[in-house]
Amino acid sequence: MLVRFAFALAAWFVVLPLLANEGPAPAPSGDVLLNELAGLLSNWELDRKFPSGQTAKYFVRSEWVLHHRFVQMHYSSLGQPRTYEATVLIGVDPTGKRYICHWTDHIGGDFSADGFAPRAKGSNVMEFRFAFPGYALINRFVYHRESGRWTSTIRRTEKGESQLYCEDTLTSTY
Repeated sequence: MLVRFAFALAAWFVVLPLLANEGPAPAPSGDVLLNELAGLLSNWELDRKFPSGQTAKYFVRSEWVLHHRFVQMHYSSLGQPRTYEATVLIGVDPTGKRYICHWTDHIGGDFSADGFAPRAKGSNVMEFRFAFPGYALINRFVYHRESGRWTSTIRRTEKGESQLYCEDTLTSTY
């Protein structure tokens, strides 16, 4: 009896580390659009234009995270001190046939939100809608296959009126 117990205990200590290291197999996203955002070209220079004429530049790093289930985009303004920083997670909800976007930035929890975008096979667009008390934000990402660039437009809609917040162009820096 003691020998069986000792053998079982020894086997458990051999098998447990193997199971802990293996974890679930990475899930291939199967999503062509997200692969373009986080594939081999995962460093981006972002040029932002505001309606006022002001501009800003950011560095964006995109990569697959959480067992290849989300693309993480880390936005960081250039220069010191950094005036803007954000971490964005974009994933696929296959049941709802949509994309989900978790947007968090240095402004804090008041403006962190989840947005949803329809997912259509073959589309080069993700249009996320974020609901806030009294208004909504629409962030439309468009992938331009011919140039390999992305554009993003953020609009604020309040009381039926839509206003442009900014326009972004993301260019790969390899």
